[in-house]
Amino acid sequence: LEIDGDRWRTHLRRVALTNPGLVPVAKGNGYGFGLASLARRAEWLGVDTIAVGTYTEIPEVIDRFTGDVLVLTPWTPGQVIPEDSKIARRLIHTIAHPGDAQMLRDIHPRIRYVLEMATSMRRHGMSADELKSEHHLQDGVTLHLPLVGDNLAEARALLAHHRGTAYVSHLSGADVLELERDDLTIRPRIGTKLW
Repeated sequence: LEIDGDRWRTHLRRVALTNPGLVPVAKGNGYGFGLASLARRAEWLGVDTIAVGTYTEIPEVIDRFTGDVLVLTPWTPGQVIPEDSKIARRLIHTIAHPGDAQMLRDIHPRIRYVLEMATSMRRHGMSADELKSEHHLQDGVTLHLPLVGDNLAEARALLAHHRGTAYVSHLSGADVLELERDDLTIRPRIGTKLW
């Protein structure tokens, strides 16, 4: 594989500039570039957070990226979390089931996490009623929207009563700007379109 480095870097900068708050997604084989390479490139872009797919991918990015690492796969009871306090304080876990946040806090009282909202993807996540019972948010909410459909309308409905930070997928830069409010910061998670 040969990469036109100048063209690729120009593209990365353009995506970052048109998506304020960008959270690059580096998962699996790193879109063919490798996770370590994408972590270094995210550092080069100057973003403060990168997302990985699973807990097993953390070691490949944690020493190559100095910001926070959002783990997209939901935490489940029994999931091993890195013990190293320097690593632990940089991780943001995803909670997708009612009660898991409390279990996680019982194990690690100062843990960071986001709550996954259920979307039309129907993959995992909590309903609006379940989210109300998890009122002790630390780092916001996250939602994985489908590749097709009226994602702006769905995101607007899901986030209508949320304040704080929302990590979202599959929205355009214009959609993000339309969703933001004084009490809501949108952090677009972008993988394929970025890399």
